[in-house]
Amino acid sequence: MEIDKETKDYFDSLDKEIDRAYALAGKARKMNLDPEQKVDIPVAEDLAARVEGLVSMIFPEFMGSGLKEGIRELEAKYGKNDERVALVSAEMVAKEKYSKFESKEKAVEGGIRVGLAYLTLGVVTAPLEGISSVKIKEGYISLYYSGPIRSAGGTASAMSVLIADYLRKKMGLAKYEANETERKRYAAEVEDYYRLVGMQYHPTDKEIEMIIENVNVCLDGDPTEKFEVSNYKDLPRVETNRIRGGMCLVVGEGLTLKAPKLLKRVNKFGKEFNLDDWLWLEKYNKLKLSVNSVKSSTAEVDVKYTPSTKYISKVIAGRPILSHPARPGGFRLRYGRARTSGIAATALHPGVFHLTQFVAVGTQFATELPGKATVCAPVDTVEPPVVLLKDGTVRTIVTADDAQKCRKYVDKILSMGDILIPYGEFVSQNHILLPSAYCEEWWALEALRQLKEKKCSVNVLSFAEKPYKIPSVAEAIKISKELSVPMHPAYNYFWHDLSKDELADIVLAVSCGKADDDKLLIDPSVKKYFEKLCISHTADEVSGKIVFDKIERDALLFTLGNPSDVNADKLCETVNKSKNTIEAISSLSGIRFREKGLTRVGLKMGRPEKAERRLMKGRPQVIFPCGEEGGRMRNLMESYSVGKISSYFPTFRCPKCNMQAYGNICFKCGGETQEYRFCSKCKKSVQDETHCGFPTDRFRHTQINPKEVVDIAAKKLNIRVLPKLLKGVRGASGRGKDMEIIEKGLLREKYGLYVNKDGTTRYDASDVPITHFKPKEIDVSIKVLKKNGYDKDVYGKDIIDDNQVLELKAQDIIISDNSDFSNADYFINVCKFVDELLVKVYGLEPYYNVKKKIDLVGQMVIGLAPHTSAGIIGRIIGFTPAKVCYAHPFWHSAKRRNCDGDEDSILLLMDALVNFSRKFLPTTRGAATMDAPLVLTTHLDPEEVDDEAWSVDVVDSYPLSFYEDTLEYKKPWEIRDKIELVEDRIGRPSVYHSMFTHDTSDLNDAVFKSRYVVLETMSEKLDAQLKLATQAIAVDESDVSEKILEKHLLKDIKGNMRTFSGQRFRCVGCAEKYRRVPLTGKCSACGGKLLLTVSEGTIRKYIEPSKHIMSNFKVSSYLRQQFAILEAEVDAFFGKRARQFKLGMFGKKD
Repeated sequence: MEIDKETKDYFDSLDKEIDRAYALAGKARKMNLDPEQKVDIPVAEDLAARVEGLVSMIFPEFMGSGLKEGIRELEAKYGKNDERVALVSAEMVAKEKYSKFESKEKAVEGGIRVGLAYLTLGVVTAPLEGISSVKIKEGYISLYYSGPIRSAGGTASAMSVLIADYLRKKMGLAKYEANETERKRYAAEVEDYYRLVGMQYHPTDKEIEMIIENVNVCLDGDPTEKFEVSNYKDLPRVETNRIRGGMCLVVGEGLTLKAPKLLKRVNKFGKEFNLDDWLWLEKYNKLKLSVNSVKSSTAEVDVKYTPSTKYISKVIAGRPILSHPARPGGFRLRYGRARTSGIAATALHPGVFHLTQFVAVGTQFATELPGKATVCAPVDTVEPPVVLLKDGTVRTIVTADDAQKCRKYVDKILSMGDILIPYGEFVSQNHILLPSAYCEEWWALEALRQLKEKKCSVNVLSFAEKPYKIPSVAEAIKISKELSVPMHPAYNYFWHDLSKDELADIVLAVSCGKADDDKLLIDPSVKKYFEKLCISHTADEVSGKIVFDKIERDALLFTLGNPSDVNADKLCETVNKSKNTIEAISSLSGIRFREKGLTRVGLKMGRPEKAERRLMKGRPQVIFPCGEEGGRMRNLMESYSVGKISSYFPTFRCPKCNMQAYGNICFKCGGETQEYRFCSKCKKSVQDETHCGFPTDRFRHTQINPKEVVDIAAKKLNIRVLPKLLKGVRGASGRGKDMEIIEKGLLREKYGLYVNKDGTTRYDASDVPITHFKPKEIDVSIKVLKKNGYDKDVYGKDIIDDNQVLELKAQDIIISDNSDFSNADYFINVCKFVDELLVKVYGLEPYYNVKKKIDLVGQMVIGLAPHTSAGIIGRIIGFTPAKVCYAHPFWHSAKRRNCDGDEDSILLLMDALVNFSRKFLPTTRGAATMDAPLVLTTHLDPEEVDDEAWSVDVVDSYPLSFYEDTLEYKKPWEIRDKIELVEDRIGRPSVYHSMFTHDTSDLNDAVFKSRYVVLETMSEKLDAQLKLATQAIAVDESDVSEKILEKHLLKDIKGNMRTFSGQRFRCVGCAEKYRRVPLTGKCSACGGKLLLTVSEGTIRKYIEPSKHIMSNFKVSSYLRQQFAILEAEVDAFFGKRARQFKLGMFGKKD
């Protein structure tokens, strides 16, 4: 792909540093202190090579068969990352173009695996482990899915079904026609899986049955759960009665959730590939919408779009709903892209962050549209929230200071302000466009269009160009009259939320009001209507009258036609004759008004933000067995005190010392060891791979003395006092039981670090996109930025001010430096660990020499998603106080992630190159290949990232026709030629460059720790959640309280009761667990005390919160009765508790 000089220089600088790191790591590996003598993370060539390499792990004959060359030819024809490449590649493989197969069944299997591997960019293991097998039964294809198919993602897993059906036609195979009983079995099984494990979406039986009726291939799978399906067992064509988790994921999260995306692809190339029969997805999408919809609560219901309730189908205690669907006061839909928007991320006004305290940068929110979830960052060039204070004042919350002053006095939140969603999100999710908010940018475009034909006495350009200034009321009226444009948004209120009767009441009240030069006083009887309008005002303390300041007074009087005793009746008659309130005020004022915000978007809090070190179970610091001797804490120093470790160890022996060793180098003399194998039958050490007719092992169960190993390692590192706690693993989990040298653990303990399953040290952080930043926002000086290739701002000017906007380079990232846990400080310790390891253990020069935070700028990292096996190189360029990892949309997409609440791991490059080994990885399905950097992508090619990034906006404004098209509910692809997306720049140098439509003053003007995280007890979280529900008029508090009870509290009480009845018992001393208490009443292993693993308090913890909800909120009699029965069961089981009184309650009188 052609790139410009700036981008080429950037990639060259990355290559130079990567080459330096690989060279030094290679020298370290040649010391033979690790399981392999070479760096175990090869660099990937391209997508085609990754696909060939991945699938050849099952079909070795693919390696060097010409498959990757064939894929590249198809990419030249259709473009990279195009689903048609996957379809045709699958067909070519199945037709044996690259390799012969033993059967048609194997040929189809090979084709499906190759197609899925291409769709998943060759970076996840779903094509290998997510499909356990493919069979041809009675002429039809049967796909056997397993749990790791989850790593493919919903879209790719759904596409795998489409590929299978495509191959069915090409290979002349029959359709799978499920009978009624089989369709009902699928529906029952998906429902059982949802109840047992949970899924992102809860499909109905009708949805499942429609899917199974139309997919034409059999969706089968391995049994993954120990539970059997609740109904429709022992069916002739279904091999198991147990629940098949992989199949449930493909049906319940793939085909159901991603049906709109799948339909988009069918519409794109369905005719070309004879897939028109998949247009049944249109009917399915309508069915899905009808079962997850609610009528709008606004005065006029628009039948073109029915608001969806699926995002609030489940409510968790402590995580609030911020807005119900389509309710006045909810988030107003505004189109545009902020610097931190795209690939599912959206933006809100900072006022919402500071006002609610539940919204923090990186907090996940389930959303009504266009996708299922989002994360939000601040943007202050949109409308802020509006509140009603307890003294009757209505005001906007613009700054953190406003929120701080008002928070304690807020009575109601009248408007949540705007949610800024890019057009590209509607393209990506295949969601129809909904009416846009009438905003400054829309008004400016209308004014500029009219200015071409008409003249205006006001300098319109000063208000119609960014940054948009607000005209005075008089200027706005002049512009509207002289240019025939609607009233400026600053003086346009939510009139469409009022009925005509309510508007008439306002007219009469204003006509009787008292107006002077500065104020307007109105009778308080219509105050609730002005609160609906969100027009700022105060309440007079003495008279109680509503008081409007000059700006609001002038706007209100003009809009209503200057009501007075003389004309009030005539104005009311005009209102009554109008079709709606918007037509009425347009008639009253004599100028046109647009609806301020017809579309309100619902949001509900999901997972809180996160930036935290990665910790394995037990928090090991070294992959070295401690055995049972390590005790409950898996402490190697306890094993050291005992003087032995009993575990599985690799079978090495030092010929010089004639003693057992644990790796390639003898820990005692430093000489090379010899590896032997162990025959489990005759118990002999041999060198053959088979012995006594059985395969031999590279390990055996034996005892070692840890004292010598630890003492020699400590001496090498010049550690005079051994740590009291050095955490190892109970036993090595790799295929050959390979382990690290103990020196690595001692150094990690010194720097407070922990090891992951593959030998690396990493941290996890919530993903948030960013394309542009200001130096002041990332805590890095202009001098350091220039040193790292940032010479110009986004407008091509020299960088002289830390408030200039700079374009982020594609592989640069901004890491968290939060006060709770600083990823920057953690990485400083990792750098020190790596340097000391290189110097004292490997005898090489240090690599990092990092002493303070700023030294991290320019250092290389690897980004890795937990469901993938390919890392992407990144470079640290700055720091953020938010608990997130800011990075370019391309970078997140290269990990096959979007930003809807996902979190990924970051690891330093040299730490990975020196310490990572495949031989450490567990052998269980998925764990051996997922969440490990088996391959590394060094150059980010936008053509090879997840195609969701192709839908990111790259323009600085939208055309006027776009806003007008939203009023017609057009489909996003119908106007694709009007707005440029990344997709339009693919293959050109400009693909690495973009703009944004909405800037913000400071990305750090936000909350960095959600209130959900700040509050410690569930009672506090629940109280805060319910308080917000009562304050926000966009939230139905009764619905929230009922859903918390039904979907969380009562469900947990039942589940905990069930768990209590079948619980195990745990020993305090050695952590041994028992299903039944031994007759001695003590631990059989150590004689320690036994404890319950589930206590009475666990069951009762939600009793009082449930009572609190039922006593303060409207709850159905059904739920009240259900709770009463549950409470009676708990009391019968444990005995009724005496009521506890607080000391302060004594002395109170009734």
